[in-house]
Amino acid sequence: MKRALLVAALFALAGCGIDHIRVLREAEQTFSRAAEQENLGRFDSQRSGALPGGVTDITGYRIAAEMTAKLISEKEAELKQDNLLCTAYVIRAFSLWRLGEFAKASAAAEKPCGDANATPRDRVLLGVLPALVKIDESYARVFNDKKNEHEEIASDIQSAIATLTQGDAKLPRDHPLRAYLFAARLAALRVAHVAPNREGLTGDREADISDAVVKRATDMIMEYRSYLNCQLGLANHPSVAYWHSLFGIPFDPNLNINCRQ
Repeated sequence: MKRALLVAALFALAGCGIDHIRVLREAEQTFSRAAEQENLGRFDSQRSGALPGGVTDITGYRIAAEMTAKLISEKEAELKQDNLLCTAYVIRAFSLWRLGEFAKASAAAEKPCGDANATPRDRVLLGVLPALVKIDESYARVFNDKKNEHEEIASDIQSAIATLTQGDAKLPRDHPLRAYLFAARLAALRVAHVAPNREGLTGDREADISDAVVKRATDMIMEYRSYLNCQLGLANHPSVAYWHSLFGIPFDPNLNINCRQ
């Protein structure tokens, strides 16, 4: 809460001439609009790629990445003094990730940006960025023309889930960022779920791997559902039914969630 109030106060001062805070706010808003547009495009092709003013989500990510690169280059000391340097690197790293520039995104996420205790949310995001890259790279390998990469894909997915779980453990139980980390881990399991068939595995081996992944997904969705219900007060959030459907797991909307455990 103190961190949120501090950032709000600093952003409020932007109108009084603190240029680096104003630019950072604009970069963050540009990234957020691009991410919103990309998410809308996943479900509505008619709305995809058309931000207000004709700016596409890809253009938005590019603008945010370049804005933060210039800002860090010119105002690094000021950003660090205000505990906003990590925020700038988060925007840059995640913009580059969504642009598919994985090496540059990982490099940005590894930059030192100040006291970890001062910016815990940003440090968690920077820490999990390599895991998100691994998930995307594994997904690309699943759908390329090469076969016999299952062991490598499985190893990378396991590593990504471990990194995301470590990031989740650094957050308070009711932190809203945890919802994103749950979704990222479930996305990783989805890659693991489709990989055996795409890699040419058949018979009992494919079935055993698939069953094991579904079991992990079932447990994780249950944990996610408990978090939404007990920590955020969101009973039967539509994302729960979505993940059940994606893994072919029966969904009971009337399931009783015990929040006292």
